[in-house]
Amino acid sequence: MQKKEMQWHIDRAVTDLSKNENRIRKMLEILSFSSQVSNRDELLELMVVTGTIKTVQRYKQSFQTFLKDYGLIENTFKISEVSKYYLDNKINFRELMLLQTFKRQYKRNESFMVRPLVVMCMVLMELYNVNSELAWIDEYDYFTYITEIENYADIPKMVKNIIHDKTIKDRHHDYKRDDFDAWISLLIFLGFIKIENSMYKFCENSINICKFIIENHEFAPMISESENWLEEYGTFDCGIPLMLKKVNFSKHFQIQVETNVKRILELYLFEGWSFRKIENFLNLIDNGENFRGFFAQAVINSFGIVGEEFKGIWMGFSEFRNIIRATNFYDNERLFNVLMNDEVLIPFKGINKIYYGVPGCGKSYKIDSILKYKKGFHDEANKMNIFGMVKEENIYRTTFYLEYTYSDFVGQLMPHVEGDNVTYISVPGPFTLALERAYIEANEMVYLIIEEINRGNSAAIFGDLFQLLDRLKENNGQFICGDSEYPINNVFIEDYLAKKNVTYKGNKIYIPHNLTILATMNTSDQNIFPLDTAFKRRWEKEKVLSDVDECPYSNWYVPLDFNEGVRITWAEFVKAVNQRIISTDSEIIREDKQIGAYFIDTTCLCNPQMDFEIEASEDKIRSFCDTVLEYIWSDVSKLDRLYWFDGDVRSYDDIIKITKDYQNSSKIFNEEFIISLREISK
Repeated sequence: MQKKEMQWHIDRAVTDLSKNENRIRKMLEILSFSSQVSNRDELLELMVVTGTIKTVQRYKQSFQTFLKDYGLIENTFKISEVSKYYLDNKINFRELMLLQTFKRQYKRNESFMVRPLVVMCMVLMELYNVNSELAWIDEYDYFTYITEIENYADIPKMVKNIIHDKTIKDRHHDYKRDDFDAWISLLIFLGFIKIENSMYKFCENSINICKFIIENHEFAPMISESENWLEEYGTFDCGIPLMLKKVNFSKHFQIQVETNVKRILELYLFEGWSFRKIENFLNLIDNGENFRGFFAQAVINSFGIVGEEFKGIWMGFSEFRNIIRATNFYDNERLFNVLMNDEVLIPFKGINKIYYGVPGCGKSYKIDSILKYKKGFHDEANKMNIFGMVKEENIYRTTFYLEYTYSDFVGQLMPHVEGDNVTYISVPGPFTLALERAYIEANEMVYLIIEEINRGNSAAIFGDLFQLLDRLKENNGQFICGDSEYPINNVFIEDYLAKKNVTYKGNKIYIPHNLTILATMNTSDQNIFPLDTAFKRRWEKEKVLSDVDECPYSNWYVPLDFNEGVRITWAEFVKAVNQRIISTDSEIIREDKQIGAYFIDTTCLCNPQMDFEIEASEDKIRSFCDTVLEYIWSDVSKLDRLYWFDGDVRSYDDIIKITKDYQNSSKIFNEEFIISLREISK
């Protein structure tokens, strides 16, 4: 092999940036605080003294050349301006590398200067637009075509040749170079490329930043070929910030809003959504009528952002947002205080949460109300990063029960018969379906709802998924806060996702930060399958208090006469029952046996707006008995019947017989309970 001219040379230190970051930062800190360094040897000796490196010899060339090669230090061994931004934590290391990588340029011929990052973005996007399955590159593509580019305008034609050559089995090139691996490592670090099936594939999450670079790179002039090129290379306002300079905000006016202003700003500036689309997504409704975009526009205008030209101005910078904040062309403190204080653009942080309480206290109702963004639940929804009705396609539901298994939850191979042929197909369970949706819709929160989590053997049902419930508390490399801390290998899920062409970070299964698991648990059912401590500590827990007065049908009447012709409301009956439960000294009747406000619905009650005798139908009476009275008989009073019921009531059959005569209903319970019921109803 012949040695190719070093047109796209890149320092080998970038092949392991994640490991070298701390060492690079330490070197910059040494140079920042020391006036003693004027050459390479002095730098290396000082690094040994400070414990940054162990020996001089090993690092005699590498890191010093890397610092210069990336414009992080000047010829005088003073740190550059962009390095100061990094040391002052105005930008992170990944953002620093994006800025400096974009600046890299090489003279291709007398009339053409090339920016490799721009070329890479153009090639990858062109491949992706033609066929996403072909959006990958290898050494053959790199040496044969990409580094040979003569003009940006030639890229579409070049891509056609690349696609044609992908059918070649023996993809060998005639050059010997080692910078391909360095470039690939750098692009992976920046999030432009991912490794999938041993191929270097275009990462769909980088589409917006690639588009931005492609559409705006001409606004950033090439660095002048002068003696001071290194100083220019090391300035912050060179390159990408110049592409952002064209945006200017006018003087803002104030608006008072009761919605998530930050989310509106994000969707408009980073996602490029229209005002009407924002309102529909966030379910911003006024008296049942859509604002038609005017409200979202007013919120945006309140920050001095006036004009359609600002829509989507920062598309692609979701993971590089500090670059925008650090760009000194913007003077809107209020905007950045609202928009830029969080580490992650989209405030999704998936949680595992159990809502528990007495039967009928409204656990499922509360979850449903939060997800539907019902009035009265906005504050709780906003705390979970919900600012409008959640799309139904992002909600997956299941219910645990005695025979429910791991295979029901995750999925299993099932036989499929076609004629005489029997094959096996993967049938995913609700967990796998929710996971698939979360991986695909990375910018939307997905919810898995588990009803009655303690009615099944949760430890067995979750199986190896148990480990995934531990969530990261802070970002960790490519994984961010809310992702599983300990990913696992799961053959079924991995095979299923592979067949569906679903991609995800790394090579193991994990719960992403945009998947929230919500569960309900009846406290009265703890004896079925108690949740062990190790399982419970991986969940947030919230007790749902039963306030029957808040129930929308609290004033509906029970279909039986317990008070000598005086109608008893559902709220009064519930209060009387619960008061008697907590008043007993018996250890047999526990607090968690109380009746919740939503224990029954209106099918068991009589509408107060209608004639009582007509409403108190046989169906309502029977439904009320089979739901409420049967629960009191079988669960609440089973070891102390006389505390609740009349002495003549010896079986549940006796209760049914009594209720056939509406006016004899008071004979079901003992005198003490009837008296307490009458007191409450006064």
